[in-house]
Amino acid sequence: MDIPSRIGKYKVVKRLGQGGSGCVLKVQQDVIDRVVALKILFTNLMKARPNTIKRFKREARLASSLIHPNIVLIFDIGEQNGMHYYTMQYVEGLSMVEQIKKNNLSFSQRLDIMMQFCDALALAHSKGIIHRDLKPHNVVITEDLSPMILDFGIAKSLVDDENMTQVGHILGSAHYMAPEQARSTEVGTYTDVFGIGVMMYEMFTGARPFQGNDVRNLIIERIKYGEDPAKNSPIPMYEINNRIPVMLNDIVFRCMAGKAKDRYQTANEVLSELKKFQSQLDLHNAIDRVLGEKEKDKILINRKASYVQPILFSLFVLICGALFVFLVFWGEKYIPNLHEHLPFLKTLQNY
Repeated sequence: MDIPSRIGKYKVVKRLGQGGSGCVLKVQQDVIDRVVALKILFTNLMKARPNTIKRFKREARLASSLIHPNIVLIFDIGEQNGMHYYTMQYVEGLSMVEQIKKNNLSFSQRLDIMMQFCDALALAHSKGIIHRDLKPHNVVITEDLSPMILDFGIAKSLVDDENMTQVGHILGSAHYMAPEQARSTEVGTYTDVFGIGVMMYEMFTGARPFQGNDVRNLIIERIKYGEDPAKNSPIPMYEINNRIPVMLNDIVFRCMAGKAKDRYQTANEVLSELKKFQSQLDLHNAIDRVLGEKEKDKILINRKASYVQPILFSLFVLICGALFVFLVFWGEKYIPNLHEHLPFLKTLQNY
């Protein structure tokens, strides 16, 4: 699809990315010179899929209802010469995929990113909106390490009567989709929770829990996992990185439970568990710091003792020697009958 140099009141700066239904451009808005991202719908899809425009507008409407610091803002929706678009907040940073590959974040930074991410999804879930396509590709990590959710392309409103999903049509990305998505059955906020778990697994280990490049095989394996989770479960996170706490592993695996009923049911529940984990982690770190200071004190005390003890011993020997000489030569003068009780002193005196 050829992209014009201008779309309505927006001047095209460059193409940022492209997906199956459209592309995202960096544009500059006239008059106020604001730089925004503009998502444009491919025109060929409008003919092939009658519901495409309706779905596109619905995406913008659902996303615009979510005002959160970790969800991009929707500014405008429009149409120019048959070209449908909407504009949103332009965010600079690395995609979560790139950030994971860089592998330069501390454990606490990764945890904080995922907690912010869950907080944003908790808002969506509280409004009856499920994302259905959670994956690192749809998240940008800004310079200050804030995750920004970009795409609500196949989001679903649980309070909306309209249903534009075709029966038997699988929606989602194979590596991150829940078993119920693979089976193309009923989805809910618990479906997003599964995606959160897969993303956390990847964020903390650098590896995907469900491996493979063949989409068909991935979908089949996910269905099997839903039917028999124990037999088809991913390896524990701490087997990949033995520094990952068991408590975090348990949270992630509950998110990724094969049966929807066994998962946390909303992002807010996941966030609550992560907060508890963070509190435990902070407590353990504080204890380690205190114990560390005590160990330092012991070292300092031992070092001081290594100097003091020889000095004290020398003083003790000196005092004992002086007392002995005093008793030998002047003891009889001050202590009557001393030599009768200690005759060896008189013998020494004669020498």
